[in-house]
Amino acid sequence: MEEECLNAAAVKGAEWAYENEWRYIELSSAGSFLEFDETFVSWIILGANVSKETKLEVGRLLRVREAKAMKSLKACQVFLDNKAKKLAFKAASLH
Repeated sequence: MEEECLNAAAVKGAEWAYENEWRYIELSSAGSFLEFDETFVSWIILGANVSKETKLEVGRLLRVREAKAMKSLKACQVFLDNKAKKLAFKAASLH
């Protein structure tokens, strides 16, 4: 079961290949920061149905990054623009 969950999180369907998205999963790193080349990341994109708890945690982690003088990251959230009938982005409210 754990392997099936990991595979589901690690792979997207072929129809999304144009996004050229990278995913990194490290099961033993909960509560810690991952070392990476910060030039690779500029935004955190939250899904339309993200929970309030997750948004608060992302906000907390971003404040920790700032306190450690790490590169500041921007966060936005996807939402359904009913008028335009498409997904759009807005600044994420993380507090």
